Amino acid sequence: MSWLETLGEEYKNKAKGYGSLFKYLFPPREYVERLGKNDNPLTPDVDYSLFIQVGRPKSGKTTAALTIAALVEEFYDGFKVSTVLSNTLPNTISLIPNDVDIAVLIVDDAPVKHPAYGGRRLSDAVNVATYFMMRHLVREKSPNIKYVIIIFNTQRYWSLDVAFREASDVDIFKSIVKEPREKRFLKKHIGKKLFRFLQILHKQVFKYRLTEPLNYFVYYTTWSEKGIGVFEGGPKKPKNLIVDEETKKDIINNLLNIAGKNEASSIVLKLVESLGRMGISWSKIRDKLLPYLREEYEIKIATNQAFKFWRKGRGQERVLVSAAT
Repeated sequence: MSWLETLGEEYKNKAKGYGSLFKYLFPPREYVERLGKNDNPLTPDVDYSLFIQVGRPKSGKTTAALTIAALVEEFYDGFKVSTVLSNTLPNTISLIPNDVDIAVLIVDDAPVKHPAYGGRRLSDAVNVATYFMMRHLVREKSPNIKYVIIIFNTQRYWSLDVAFREASDVDIFKSIVKEPREKRFLKKHIGKKLFRFLQILHKQVFKYRLTEPLNYFVYYTTWSEKGIGVFEGGPKKPKNLIVDEETKKDIINNLLNIAGKNEASSIVLKLVESLGRMGISWSKIRDKLLPYLREEYEIKIATNQAFKFWRKGRGQERVLVSAAT
């Protein structure tokens, strides 16, 4: 008996395999073959689909995205298909080879880039703007491209820009969310029965550490069809895969750099407090020390924050003097 069937008659034979599910989400081969023949600069004849995958870390989002990419290669056998994996949509487009017919763009764990590049809102704005210019941008990279699939992985559905949520062809849920408001929204979005299934799925993966449940997911299409999906045969990997290793290294370096600067800022504030305790004037710290640290080492400390620490140290210095006398 399969893992799914052990959940009871309520779910038995209700799962839709990824082969049958995604075949009616992908355009037919005959349709894709005709794309590009009526092209013009204003409206390039390129079709594209957006899949959103939601799940906490270790819920199998990346593995599922690669499995979908492998399915695309099988489904469009005879076309040149390439898969690109990066942390932003613009980066995936920049790495598309110039001779492909179909591209699968996996935007993986996008939030890790936010701290180093201006926050979530900026990253969302860039991704949304890129998405709505998709036909033009991919045609610039690959003159004969016909069809593009974007798989956008995220840990939270509700936090995504509404333009992404509205544009999605299918939402794929791999785990339950913890935040109460988003949990209520998700239950309403997919329905109580599927929400209950997702809770059981979540428990199987994160409490009991089972691997088979990673092949299951809950889906919701743009035309309001919803249900349970399963990757038959387990995970697969596309043959033509490009991984943006350089961006990943940059992200790691930026995150470490941020951590180092935060640590340095904390040390400087303690130093300012100590200088106040030593009786060093605030004007010397404000006019000499802080500008030097900002210019030479890019350690940015707000003047009012530094002043609070100096005043704290100054107050302690007066207390010590009073105690000594």
